[in-house]
Amino acid sequence: MSRLPRLDSRAAAVVVTLLLLGGTLPVADGMGPASLAVAGALSVSGGLALRRPVTAAALTGGVLTLALGLGPAHIGTGILASPLAIAALAAHGRPRLAVAVALWHVASPAAAEVLRGVHLDAVLAQTIGWMTLQVAALLGGSWGRAQVQREVAERARAESELAEQRRAIARELHDTGVRAMARVVMLAESAPREPGEQHRAPLRRISATAREGTDQLRSLLEELREEQAGPASATAPAVATRGTPSPTVAEEAPLAEALETLRGRLAGDGFTVHLHAAGAEAIPGGPGAVVRRCLTEIEENVLRHGDREAPVAILVEIEHAPDHAPRAATAPPGLGAGVDIIVLNAVDDDRPTALSGGHGLTGVTERLAAVGGTLHTERDGRMFLTRLAIPALTDAA
Repeated sequence: MSRLPRLDSRAAAVVVTLLLLGGTLPVADGMGPASLAVAGALSVSGGLALRRPVTAAALTGGVLTLALGLGPAHIGTGILASPLAIAALAAHGRPRLAVAVALWHVASPAAAEVLRGVHLDAVLAQTIGWMTLQVAALLGGSWGRAQVQREVAERARAESELAEQRRAIARELHDTGVRAMARVVMLAESAPREPGEQHRAPLRRISATAREGTDQLRSLLEELREEQAGPASATAPAVATRGTPSPTVAEEAPLAEALETLRGRLAGDGFTVHLHAAGAEAIPGGPGAVVRRCLTEIEENVLRHGDREAPVAILVEIEHAPDHAPRAATAPPGLGAGVDIIVLNAVDDDRPTALSGGHGLTGVTERLAAVGGTLHTERDGRMFLTRLAIPALTDAA
């Protein structure tokens, strides 16, 4: 169990000790040294209970037990050291010890009264009242601990949600604006300073890519502003809980169209692409958003590290789930088929940048894990294989 914040302080312990001493010493002073010793010890024990409840409980029990042989002694407000120790033990998560100590503290005064010849009815009434006070202290300490635990859990949950929100925002910035701006840089570097007729197509792609990145960043910023404007409603998009903003118009396109767009972009950058995507048209727009976001990162890796002299193979396999198959709670609504995509491309070893996973593939792994999917990458010589897989899911409960 996680450690709770300290509920005590030296100043509070000193204040409690002084209050107990002030309430009991004036009367105990007139009843002899024994009463003074008992009152002083119990008052110190009451203050100590806030910092060392086990020690305070033992000291209180010892004083009450020794008082059996001292004869009549004034205890006064010092007796409150016992419920203070009981409550502190319960608050520190030691309820069994608190119960045992409570029984000890109840039995000692009762035995002292019996030895002094007090009538049994009076002893019973005093014992019941004393037990009631101890039970109240035990319940109060347990309630206080539960309140603190609830606050600690709420704080941990809030910190976890904020951390997930930061990770989600980082993924979105990488998958949208950062990716698009990176393509702008790559395309700009490939264009000469004085463009001719043959260079106008690359420059048009630069313009389209920059416009796409700007639109995506604007959409993301608008959503973040909506999240900060007030509490999220049941239907509002939630970056912290889903990790993916509401899909844009382009992301609502069917998966088959997204694959064809991927093929077109790679072909436009000089790659020969062989696409086999039978059945991809069965995946509608909304549910396939996760897959499309992953495809954009795969596209970026191919553009950055791929050899344009070698063909790129994209193989897509769609596995439809049976009607009775259970649907995972983390799956996007409506994703009723498993998706298995393999991208195989050659690596251009002449490029100055090294082939590495980077933050983009980390974001892909997180996205796929959220829907029960996996990402596998492997390099064999000059060939680099990327495979993403999402198991077959249905909407059936």
